[in-house]
Amino acid sequence: MQHTQKEIAQKLLEQKKAQETADLKPHDPSLTFIDEKELSQILGVALGTLRRQRWSGDGIRYYKFNGACRYRMADVLAYIDASARTSTSDTGATA
Repeated sequence: MQHTQKEIAQKLLEQKKAQETADLKPHDPSLTFIDEKELSQILGVALGTLRRQRWSGDGIRYYKFNGACRYRMADVLAYIDASARTSTSDTGATA
């Protein structure tokens, strides 16, 4: 069975929730961060693609903590939702 990007992201978020305790870290997607390797797996793109998008200013907003790039799950889910299309002629622009 083929999973959608959003299903994969939700599953990863659920796995992270299971690994964390409620006392140590919130389970809110707006407070959960993933690294570029995890994002690469969710989106099915190469690490080089993510790095190029960061350099060019395209792609998903990222954060730097002590030199490490991290992506907020809420931003990842919003990016996936914004990428949805209903047909090949759908540009994604809203009226």
